[in-house]
Amino acid sequence: MSYNNLVQQFNDMLDRGVIPCMEYQLPDNEWLVVDMQVMDLQSERKGIVFSLSEDFTTYFSGDIETIGGNFLLPYDEYFESLDSYLEQISDEILEGVLIPNNLLVDED
Repeated sequence: MSYNNLVQQFNDMLDRGVIPCMEYQLPDNEWLVVDMQVMDLQSERKGIVFSLSEDFTTYFSGDIETIGGNFLLPYDEYFESLDSYLEQISDEILEGVLIPNNLLVDED
């Protein structure tokens, strides 16, 4: 898959009215919002950039790069769809933010 295909899938998502973010319920009925965008095609670093609405200590895998206050999941030619990136970002949030910061909410 080329990077242009990833960008096209992201733009198709936006055209369908899907907001590029994830929300996770935190204790005390608070929410962690993860906003996402695709890096500009002209950038040397390509991939999905995401940011957290709250400042938590993060324990992301070595796949995630820090760019200022944002995070980058770099483009990987072996990921076949945008869904693969979104799944990995979701896993990174669960394992690198929610679990180590004791933020999992029991859903009764």
